[in-house]
Amino acid sequence: MKTESGLGIFRGRAATIKAWKTIRDLRPDIPYDEIVLTFDVDGAPDEVIQYTVDLVREHGARATFFATHASPLLRDLAESRDLEVGIHPNYFSSTDFERQVDELMACYPRATSIRGHGLYISTAIQALYAAKGITHCVDAILPYHPGLRPVWRFTRGGLILVPYFWEDGHALWYLDPPEYHLDPAAFPTGLKVCNFHPVLVFTNTSDYRLYEQRIRPDTKDVAALRALRGERGAATMLRSLLSGLTKSPR
Repeated sequence: MKTESGLGIFRGRAATIKAWKTIRDLRPDIPYDEIVLTFDVDGAPDEVIQYTVDLVREHGARATFFATHASPLLRDLAESRDLEVGIHPNYFSSTDFERQVDELMACYPRATSIRGHGLYISTAIQALYAAKGITHCVDAILPYHPGLRPVWRFTRGGLILVPYFWEDGHALWYLDPPEYHLDPAAFPTGLKVCNFHPVLVFTNTSDYRLYEQRIRPDTKDVAALRALRGERGAATMLRSLLSGLTKSPR
């Protein structure tokens, strides 16, 4: 069942205009009041990913990209100063959790952040992450909650859990109507991790059902994806959010 747009309840709250951190920068017990951008790659071709990278860099923001596969572009981004590359294993395709983590870590050996596809998680999986040297796990969405912050999972100094505040897929599926203009000044205080998907941004998808029916089957066909671009949607959301931010110092 769809619900009313969630951001409107915070109209008039203090502005939060920075997006200067990546997930690996976050520490528990710090009362953050800023935005952190993340992107679930979900098998998108490099040209589709690059479109989103260009938008982020054009606005002087930083971001974390969660990789699902080996990508020359993402390998290059993993060496950059402004963008982080974490990993995004899909346990729905295989429950050999360790193998999936190892394969992605082999592609991105510097990765320290993770989000499982579909937020697939358990205590045992989180213990595996800690054993593999993963420091940050972003596997819980708490839409529009004020006062969010990272927390320790098992022991102080171990795995850090980072809740996230907003996602394009959630907004396009559950909110009726979706709020296509995101105003950071309307967000509540606290950490606000906002997650997007490059394929939804590239196609400017306006409704998640459209993605399921027409976009998902053509995810690898860049020309087909370009032909499906909408007038307003996930890219509109991202552009409006970025436009409300202060550029990070380089």
